[in-house]
Amino acid sequence: MVNDENEQIIAHRNKNGNEQLLVAHLKETAKLSERFAGKIDLPEIGTIMGLLHDFGKASQEYQNYLKTQVGLINPDEDNYSIARRGEVDHSTAGAQLVYQKLAERGREGKILAQFLALAIASHHSGLIDCLKPDGFNEFQRRIGKDDKDTNLEEARRKLPEIEKQLDKILAQPIEKQFFEKLMGMKDAEIDVTLPFKHGLLARFLLSCVLEADRLNTADFEHPNNEAIRNYGNYISWDALIERLEAKYAEYARKTAKMEPGRALEVNQLRAQVAQDCLEAAGKSKGIYQLTVPTGGGKTEASLRFALHHARTHKMDRVFYIVPHITIIEQNADKIRNILETADKRGKVVLEHHSNFLPEDDTRYRHNLLAENWDAPIVFTTQVQFLESLFSSGTRDARRMHQLANSVIIFDEVQNVPLKITHMFNAALRFLTHDCGATVVLCTATQPPLDKLPNEYRRLTIAPEYQIIQNPQELFEKLKRVEVHDERKPGGWTNAEIADLAKRALREKGSVLIVVNTRPSALAVYQEIKNRNLGVPLYHLSTNMCAAHRRAVLERHIKPKLKSKQPVICVSTQLIEAGVDIDFGAVIRALAGLDSIAQSAGRCNRHGVREDGGSVWVVNPQEENLDRLKDIQSGREHTQRIFDDFKDNPEDFESDLIGLEAITRYYRQYYTAHERELDYPVKRDSPIIGRDDKLFNLLSMNELSTKNYQAAHHGNPPDILLRQSFRSASGEFRVIDSPTRGVIIPIGKGRRIITELCGAFGLEKKGKLLKQAQRYSVNLFDHQFRNLQQAGAIQEVQEDAGIYYLNNQYYSEEFGWSEEPVNNLITQIC
Repeated sequence: MVNDENEQIIAHRNKNGNEQLLVAHLKETAKLSERFAGKIDLPEIGTIMGLLHDFGKASQEYQNYLKTQVGLINPDEDNYSIARRGEVDHSTAGAQLVYQKLAERGREGKILAQFLALAIASHHSGLIDCLKPDGFNEFQRRIGKDDKDTNLEEARRKLPEIEKQLDKILAQPIEKQFFEKLMGMKDAEIDVTLPFKHGLLARFLLSCVLEADRLNTADFEHPNNEAIRNYGNYISWDALIERLEAKYAEYARKTAKMEPGRALEVNQLRAQVAQDCLEAAGKSKGIYQLTVPTGGGKTEASLRFALHHARTHKMDRVFYIVPHITIIEQNADKIRNILETADKRGKVVLEHHSNFLPEDDTRYRHNLLAENWDAPIVFTTQVQFLESLFSSGTRDARRMHQLANSVIIFDEVQNVPLKITHMFNAALRFLTHDCGATVVLCTATQPPLDKLPNEYRRLTIAPEYQIIQNPQELFEKLKRVEVHDERKPGGWTNAEIADLAKRALREKGSVLIVVNTRPSALAVYQEIKNRNLGVPLYHLSTNMCAAHRRAVLERHIKPKLKSKQPVICVSTQLIEAGVDIDFGAVIRALAGLDSIAQSAGRCNRHGVREDGGSVWVVNPQEENLDRLKDIQSGREHTQRIFDDFKDNPEDFESDLIGLEAITRYYRQYYTAHERELDYPVKRDSPIIGRDDKLFNLLSMNELSTKNYQAAHHGNPPDILLRQSFRSASGEFRVIDSPTRGVIIPIGKGRRIITELCGAFGLEKKGKLLKQAQRYSVNLFDHQFRNLQQAGAIQEVQEDAGIYYLNNQYYSEEFGWSEEPVNNLITQIC
């Protein structure tokens, strides 16, 4: 029991004046953290983190600070605190306490002590550096802070009940159990991949206590949250499977009524893909590959695998990880229409990405759920997934624990950035081997993640985990296009590409032109427009905001294609991955072979055109790829494949984008870029300050260890975890290009801008900015400066850092412009 004075030790005070006692917060957080860590068989570890994460809040210094902040102490009172947010350390005391108690229990105790102390000390900052890049032992500095700065002994006197509960847990040999967990993390690792996985375990534990703390705090401060959250209580897998199987039964009935022909054959092949997924679902957890040509029905088929697999193994949720926002909206809508009934809208499928705008009646619910992926089926982007594993701070890290015991489907996995390859593979091995997850790698163009040059950084995929056992046969049967190598010396001018588009339109009725850059897309679009061909012409690029692009696709292009009207579309590669659209012909600017194959997937997609589809690959003369090194390299390797094909087409099964061609392309590409797969960092990095690799910084951290030894007479640091977590996460970027978002005043974007301009103190900023993403474009720094100098960009409020574009600089045809455009914007979205 605590005395009356200590009963007034508070953790939080909400806007209604209600107070949450610290002891209650610690115990409630411990229960949540225990449940989260229990998913990887470490419940006691979760309990300890929850009990100690805010242990230092018991100090009088922190209580004065907190009560000052909420107005309980007046400025003229003696105990009024002038401390600012973050200045009173309340997270180190708990880290010190558990470290002191465990570090004396041998090597195993010291290892566990570091994991626990690291998570507790980091729960407001994200994982701290254990060793800084220069070799300084930051972990030891933090644990060795003076009591006058951490108030540990005062907190111990005031919280005997918490320490008693801690000692009860520590009476068990939990350090030995934890050490067994660490040793069990070996699958095939004998190099630095094992310490990399240890670092991921440290982040996972941080995720558990972060989520528990944030949930308990949010539910106290906003009591209505509890009624809205799911807390993992979802509709049963049985019910969802029943709905999905009803849809497949409907497909079967429709197929049975079809006349013989190509459309029937395609439907039958899709049904076989779905059947293969159903049969594979009963196998053990692990890493699977689903290699299916574009248009083969892999989205719904992979859902069939996931639901049945989740039921068989009593798994928690299903993730769809996709490369682009366009695919999220398209695929999530498709799955939502199958699995959600009218009265359960928003309770099964959650979309989580920066550009999602939910319906008005579900917006509040969605924002709560999106914080922590609390839904049975979650659609999110590769960026969000990778940031949950590697980014800085706490916002993204708190979601990581939800990946445990889940089915994780990677749609179009070939889009994972090259530099992140080894980190991605190690993370998948951690999630499957150590967290009970199952991973499915879906694409028509499988990258050789299981055949990389470095044998220790590969994925291990058993032959029986290839869901499609004979993909070559499937590709041959689903072949729907002929690819023509139309490269020529000197390249194609934009005028010649326009002439080819005119011929393709005449022969096939509709044509999609895909180029590699936004300037190229606009130039080709203007060239065709100037010819007045008398058919609808559309432009798609990231110069247009997401809502605008979606409106062009859904309201204009798709209806015309469905009714077989002539149409031309000029697009960047944003249209390639997973967009469900079907042109008669495609003209593709030379690029990586995987990109060409994906563009070909937008041609005769459903295989029902009697004359088949045609794909012409051209080498544009006027396209500048100087800044796009990855595309430049991919194009060079494609040229080699095309040259080899020209000499010996039989070696490629006479298919320029078939499995053999793709396999050879990737073999060349990954071998040529072997040195880039560990995320290289240059010495001009302001964070790292030397040539290194993020994979190394997050594993053995050898260079930092050498720096430490140089300053300590050759002695290594006496800690297992030596990673520079915070420095590496600060360097981590999924997308390299530095850009700034600008809101576009079209559709609902106008209202969002108006509300942002009028929001006093921008108190509604977070909510409005989430909505604004669909109505925003990203500009490079020089583009932003030029438009700002021209008076085209305005700030919503002084010093707010939030900007919007003057509508005279935004075109209905092609998006933002460096010069004023002379058209009036109507309701385009």
